[in-house]
Amino acid sequence: EFFDIIFHISNDEIITYAHCTWSTIICCNANDQTFDFNQVAKHLCKRLGAEIQKDQLTLRLTRESMVEFIKTRPAERTDPPTDKADDATKSTSFKNHGHVPRFDGRLDATSLESVIDKCLELSNAELKMNIKSQSFRIRRAEENDAKYILQFVEALAVFRKKSVAVHTTAENFARDGFGDNPLYQCLLLEETGANDGIPSLRGMTLWFIGYSSWEGRSLFLEEMFVDEEFRGRGAGKHFMYTLAEIAMTLDCGRFVWRALDWNTNALDFYQGIGAEIDRESLTVCFDWDKMEAFMKTREEKDDGTQCHCANCSHT
Repeated sequence: EFFDIIFHISNDEIITYAHCTWSTIICCNANDQTFDFNQVAKHLCKRLGAEIQKDQLTLRLTRESMVEFIKTRPAERTDPPTDKADDATKSTSFKNHGHVPRFDGRLDATSLESVIDKCLELSNAELKMNIKSQSFRIRRAEENDAKYILQFVEALAVFRKKSVAVHTTAENFARDGFGDNPLYQCLLLEETGANDGIPSLRGMTLWFIGYSSWEGRSLFLEEMFVDEEFRGRGAGKHFMYTLAEIAMTLDCGRFVWRALDWNTNALDFYQGIGAEIDRESLTVCFDWDKMEAFMKTREEKDDGTQCHCANCSHT
């Protein structure tokens, strides 16, 4: 999903360019003529054999709305104090906490991990201040958590009524999310006091840092899941606080994710934290079969003649 491809389409002598970035199509007319966005997108998808995911909505927090959202973090303990002096100290300290210092240097795996750890430290301090989440903490996933990441992804797919759509494996997650150049990041929600003191995993977020040609660095949330019996305790919001803090620390221009249009509970939650629904963008998907079919079209032009582009190797 880090692709950035320019397609050139000729249709009735009107040249249209489609700029594809992060599975989203943005169209503009080279001749500055007015036309229907959805018609152009549908025409493009038909030509390429791609599928428009009509039930997907794109949501985002901008720089400004991230700042406003972070301001809503709990400012003090909500449980009755057991020690007035201790509670006063913690409450004052927590009210006066600062944001993680902004990181504006060159980003690599080591510096990203450092930012994540600092943001997690702040987020877990907040969790402990909230009686509903006292027994939870959020931590970075480790390579041996790959099988649990897959379990959460599969549970989310069942909820979305698309259980057969999961083709990745625990081995894929272990290979791609760890090491020197991880392709994604994962945070896990851990219940620390469960099963006679043995921690149990109750949720996860899977995300990555991408790039917007308009906004620069951007944080893209791919999946967020909390076990149903543990929802409503503030963990999901703290996931979002943590990710917003990471995005702000990295000077990301936006924090973006997708949601199903029929998942009203999720949409209400997201809009409640200040997220905007981008109703102008369409989510477009190439699955493996459609990619194969599209790549076969490299060998012939639309008029049936052989392609003569330089340095092509049609294999």
